[in-house]
Amino acid sequence: MMGPVTSRRHVLGGGLATLALAAFGRPARAAAQLTTSGTFLGQFRMDASSVTLDWRVSLAGDVPEQTHVSAHTQIGKRYQRTNEGFWIPWDGKLFTLVDNNRPVESDTVEFKIFADEDLSDEVFPIRIVIGYDIGGDFKFGTIELFDSTGT
Repeated sequence: MMGPVTSRRHVLGGGLATLALAAFGRPARAAAQLTTSGTFLGQFRMDASSVTLDWRVSLAGDVPEQTHVSAHTQIGKRYQRTNEGFWIPWDGKLFTLVDNNRPVESDTVEFKIFADEDLSDEVFPIRIVIGYDIGGDFKFGTIELFDSTGT
């Protein structure tokens, strides 16, 4: 089912990318579990001109207090995703991460990472970190993205 599309602009790395948020279903990647020592969720090659990535994790009974998404570029820049879908600079400190307010459904949480974004001006690989706070602990996982065109 197609829904409304909203265009937003944001900065990630040094490039300006257009974010088109479409309100229609896209399958989320695997339902892995996150840990306090970090879970490697995989490496993926994708067309940098149109990146869509959602990731669902199993909570195994955890009740997240906050959810977070950050991006770390090859040239050392760090960004965090806001609950409105914007990417903003981040200082790397856990206590300054913005809560993405992701809902819990059936003991899972789905992280919205990219929605049809043009990242072709970015330097790859990009490391994505998804995570949540629970009782003073931070559980997280990492995803590495590569440009399939090799640029």
